[in-house]
Amino acid sequence: MFKLKNIYKKEIINHFSNDSTNIKVDANTSTLVSNIWNKVQKNNDFLYDGKIYSLVKHEEVGNKFIIYTQKTNFKYLYVAKLRNDLKKKINVGGIGILAIIETSDNKLVLTERATDNMISLVSGVFNYENTYQTLEKCITDELLEELEIPIKEISTIYPVYLISHLEHSNEFIYYISLKCSSESLKSKNFNFEIKELMFIDKKYEIIDNFYNQFLNNLNPTVEFLFNELLAFNKGKSEVSFYD
Repeated sequence: MFKLKNIYKKEIINHFSNDSTNIKVDANTSTLVSNIWNKVQKNNDFLYDGKIYSLVKHEEVGNKFIIYTQKTNFKYLYVAKLRNDLKKKINVGGIGILAIIETSDNKLVLTERATDNMISLVSGVFNYENTYQTLEKCITDELLEELEIPIKEISTIYPVYLISHLEHSNEFIYYISLKCSSESLKSKNFNFEIKELMFIDKKYEIIDNFYNQFLNNLNPTVEFLFNELLAFNKGKSEVSFYD
């Protein structure tokens, strides 16, 4: 179950809590989590193993969108997503940052992930390797890491949506327009996490056809987002992300 909140161009202010989340689980659950995590790590050497933030609450004051975040542990979050029987025992969720990217020639940029062949947006996890990192910096870092797009090639960037999940994870969606074209992106060396870049026009009919053709391969967040966008823009020739 997803919920979408419009935060179009709001100023996001983050209030950090530097105290780690106290994940209260019994000894058996803790051992089970560690065993599952160790098995996953053996099969996936580049799996992220660090500290991330979870969203405690948020509030709006005028054009400011204030979020309150605290530290948590990715290991518990990841294992809880793998095992339905652990979701209720481990009440923890992360903050994802995703980008709706539009090139200078009005193409939307999607990625086919190398690990599972799912179609997704460029995305990252809000971690606290740098306590003063902002959500915006998190996603611009991902653009540089995944697609070799430096900040100087970004024309505009602002938040548009917050998508919340019932399992307590949250994802902020940014809109990013680029100064570079889709052709120039094809020549870049995207990193090992990406199998292929996909480019689609913003036309309603084209996005609708793409959605129906690749529905089974869409990342759940992207599936939900595209479904919402198509519903918002029904009757229009071109899809808008911020009306």
